[in-house]
Amino acid sequence: MKGENRKLLLAVLAGVLAANCRGGTQSKQGISPLDELPPHIKRITHFGERADWSGDGKRILFVEKTFGDVYEIELATNIIRPMTHNYFHEGYTRALYLSNGDILLSGARQFDAANPWVSRSEANAEMWVLKKDLSAPPVPLGEKCSEGPAVSRRRMHIVWTQGGALWSADIKYEDGTPKLANKKKVLDKKDLPFESGLETQNLRPPDEKELIFSAYGYQGTEVCGVNLKSGKVVNYSNAPGQYDEPEGIFPDGKYTLVECDKHSGKGTQYIDLYKLALDGSGKTERMTFFSDYPGYKASNPVVSDDGRYIAFQVAKQGDPAGVGRGILIFDIEKFEGRSGSKDEGAKVEENADKPKVDEAENPKVDEKAEDVKADEAGNTKVDEKVNKPAAEEKVEKPRADEKSVEEAPETFAEKPPPNEPNTIEARIDRIKRDYGVSARHKYNAAAFFPARWLRPPISGEGSQMPPEEIMRVLDAVEKFLSAYPKEVLKKNLTDIYLISGMKFYGKGFGAAYGNSAIYVNSEGQSKGYTEQFLLSQMHSELSSIFLMNYAGEFSQEAWKSVNVAGWEYNGTGVEMLGQEDIFAQTDELLSRGFLVKYSQSSIENDVNMFAFWAFTKPEQLRELTSKYERIDKKYRLVVQFYNKIDPGIAIDALEDASHIVNWAPDGASQRSGG
Repeated sequence: MKGENRKLLLAVLAGVLAANCRGGTQSKQGISPLDELPPHIKRITHFGERADWSGDGKRILFVEKTFGDVYEIELATNIIRPMTHNYFHEGYTRALYLSNGDILLSGARQFDAANPWVSRSEANAEMWVLKKDLSAPPVPLGEKCSEGPAVSRRRMHIVWTQGGALWSADIKYEDGTPKLANKKKVLDKKDLPFESGLETQNLRPPDEKELIFSAYGYQGTEVCGVNLKSGKVVNYSNAPGQYDEPEGIFPDGKYTLVECDKHSGKGTQYIDLYKLALDGSGKTERMTFFSDYPGYKASNPVVSDDGRYIAFQVAKQGDPAGVGRGILIFDIEKFEGRSGSKDEGAKVEENADKPKVDEAENPKVDEKAEDVKADEAGNTKVDEKVNKPAAEEKVEKPRADEKSVEEAPETFAEKPPPNEPNTIEARIDRIKRDYGVSARHKYNAAAFFPARWLRPPISGEGSQMPPEEIMRVLDAVEKFLSAYPKEVLKKNLTDIYLISGMKFYGKGFGAAYGNSAIYVNSEGQSKGYTEQFLLSQMHSELSSIFLMNYAGEFSQEAWKSVNVAGWEYNGTGVEMLGQEDIFAQTDELLSRGFLVKYSQSSIENDVNMFAFWAFTKPEQLRELTSKYERIDKKYRLVVQFYNKIDPGIAIDALEDASHIVNWAPDGASQRSGG
């Protein structure tokens, strides 16, 4: 890479990251999502399906299996109690709390193991009421039901599907016996302006004047609502060709959870949970990523009445709809990073936290940039030969001999005072104070990206990173920055931008750099954005900034001389995208001085691999340097380069790295010590 070229490094997620530590469906083959649950999700049972919250949020009701018994788990103690063991029955498909604490069941009077699914049909599945004290068998309500009924959380009222229509009724008790009263038809599918099947889902809180239902088969499947007074029907998902089935509604009535295949378009066997706005915008947010693991899916969510938790189930692809293999709890406050204030960090403020727009502080685009290259992990960068985004620097670059006047480099930040608040803004203030770097987290495309990056064909885009994810990424940011003296950061890095869903050219990108800024994309640990991956991205980006800013201190000739005679780097890395073995590490590659196959693409990618291994995999790198002479020589060249920038950079992976002697093509490699 030439120092005079202004470059932007774009880290491609697609394809390549599936082979890197980031993960992806290929790398998750044979792995269960239950083995890699994010902090906001925990498993509470190893069996069961179709969970329902008690009104006080202390218990969860669930069905053991389709046509099985009903159980209740007490969350404070994890005690699981059988609810239907005190009498004989033919199995149940639904169990829902009524507002008085009794339980509404759905199940057939007869069950045939040779023909089981007929018991789930509307011709056979009946509704029953089981007293909460379990003092007697359930009482039939005299109505059959297709799939699950919708139950009011405020009053003794239900809505169910039967004969292609939606029906509602109150539950009254006469001499202690439950009966249906005030039955009426809510909606008939024949009255819809489109053809579809119907299934009740939820009465929309808080006033319950609308019923949310599934319009099966219409434009895939849509989320619709019907006003219980006027009969007006609204399509809330309005996503033709996409499967959207509502399952659990939020207590404020502004959102519902949906089973959705938006990420894959492959149908009901590849669903995950999404949050859909019930304002007609069709806006969604993906909540789970179980289907990223081949063979798995997440389904049947329900939200607690306080809006704090989601209960849902894990299932395997191929399982019939509704079949589950265990209940999990999703902590919404942990996911959103809320602490005390429900709105903390949740909004994007258009005028807050904007970076300066002067040319000296922000990466710009070189009008002459024309070429795409790639660094480690499939990161594409831009060179001068192709029409792609690049960074333009208009400030004088720091020189290698510009050292701090301090006797000891300032490398590690002091721990915050015990009473320092652990909020996003407090963390950002601490990072600015300790490292001199501004962490920008309130996403605003116009403020984050240069104007040209927003125009076609670059079409840069992103979204607001959730508060909980910001807090997690800030942990990695502080760990990353602590490896460098503050004076080095002052000369080379002014801003770190935190973004979710960053895209250029319509493709997902993991990171980007300009002359003094790093853009970090993260979409959650559950999608593979582990701390090690985030660290590797940031160290790689800064390595490229160093190669750009201190080009005169790095000898490409010395580096090339380590390679086998006649070897030439054979591309940019782009040509390797999609190769399953792009990050393969073999004895032959190591003997030739390459950490992985991808290192062969360019000098910059080769150097960056050593840099991020030194910071994130020091023990593995140390072992490789002891076994492979060319790996050892290249690593020493990287350390020499970093030491010229500032000897206080904590890159040394070797136990004796502080004694590394200069290595040159015509000199011998030496190592003092053991």
